[in-house]
Amino acid sequence: MSSKFFSIIRDYYQNSPAYEEIRQFIVNEPALYQIPRQEFSHDFLNTLLPLLGIPWRPSSSRRELQPVYGVLDTINPHYFRSEQILSKTRILTHLKASQQELIGTSLIKFIQIIRATELQSHKLGTAEMQSLWIQIWTPSQAWAGFSFLQSWNIPIVASLKGNRCWQRFKHGKNQHDGTPDLWMKTCTEEATMDIVSADLLSGAFSGELKPLGVPSICEDIPNCECCPLNQECLFFVQKISNSTETASRTKTDLHNKSTAELLIEIIPEASIVIDSLGVEPDTDSLLRHLDQKTPRELFLLARDSLKLTGKLTILLELCKRYNEHKLVPGKAFQSSVDVFRHFQHRLRELKQEVFLVILLDNKHQYLTDCQITQGLLNKSLVHPREVFASAIEHRAAAIIAIHNHPSGDPRPSPEDIQITRRLQDTGKIVGIPLLDHVIIGRDQYCSLADEGLMQEIS
Repeated sequence: MSSKFFSIIRDYYQNSPAYEEIRQFIVNEPALYQIPRQEFSHDFLNTLLPLLGIPWRPSSSRRELQPVYGVLDTINPHYFRSEQILSKTRILTHLKASQQELIGTSLIKFIQIIRATELQSHKLGTAEMQSLWIQIWTPSQAWAGFSFLQSWNIPIVASLKGNRCWQRFKHGKNQHDGTPDLWMKTCTEEATMDIVSADLLSGAFSGELKPLGVPSICEDIPNCECCPLNQECLFFVQKISNSTETASRTKTDLHNKSTAELLIEIIPEASIVIDSLGVEPDTDSLLRHLDQKTPRELFLLARDSLKLTGKLTILLELCKRYNEHKLVPGKAFQSSVDVFRHFQHRLRELKQEVFLVILLDNKHQYLTDCQITQGLLNKSLVHPREVFASAIEHRAAAIIAIHNHPSGDPRPSPEDIQITRRLQDTGKIVGIPLLDHVIIGRDQYCSLADEGLMQEIS
């Protein structure tokens, strides 16, 4: 599994339009050049001192630390004694003895590196030298120290974010574990390319080259769903497992809560409405009680808060739509059951009688539905002119009438049958037949066509 990490990342970039951009950063043959000793040594000290906890400022500190800078400028790396270095650091009396010792030992190792490499760029980043560099800094300082080398374009394996990407992939850890030498060992053992290219590609994949326009996936917030590593990545596997477990636990916890508790979860201020409503907070009919309130009553329960009233109104509308069978243009009604399923939750709790008409095309497929009238309780006034005006406007070929009974009893009244007959007669005249008249109760319905209460349609 491990070796796929670098090859998948390489394939990701080779198949990307950005591959030509990233190729310029990949080192096939290390550049050979001589690094200027004084500038490099001073830059090293400028990096080292803050990491050792020694305050450093270009003006004042340089004067106080002049013996240290001076010894790096003048000492012969091929012929020196460690005591020469340590004696210079002991002069720094403004520092603690422990700090003097740290500077001294770090300088000795640095001079050993100068002696071994002659400050030739391609030698400074070898595995042997990397093991010496790592001794200069503590594990917590190593990544910052190696970034100093990268700033000199020394081909060294030191991608902190690339290592984090590996830790996610291999161990499922979302953290920077390990030191640069361990990361180099990983690149050496796992990559099928040179280790510097492996380091650079994994760093690019983790966002280190994003400022240069190179696309990345495994950034501080990883885009795991789009990552080509996710089939093999332990971090992603654990993430999916944890998400599934959390979702399952959350669903169980929510199931055990009362309706009032759930309502307060999403609308905290709804507690004042529940208190004012005067029903038991754990009753399943809480939402139904709210839905039965007029807009004015709901506004008063919300203590004149338009914002809370609006939130509750939206929530109640969403609840109604949960079991609603959404109609789309072109869908045909198979029976009166289809009509009931779609309009049941929309109409059954209304305190006023609402009359709608469903408009159909010549294949009896759904076009749209229109509200014709809204009356007080059972006083819904329906005129054929209003019904067929909508039908003619939408060029309907047939219609279905539908209205609710606020009492909850869907049995048709004599007035319902009379209105149905009038609509049927008008439909015959205008050439737009009435196929059915469906009455919605609380949990039941009545189809006048199913009950044989409509005239036969030729």
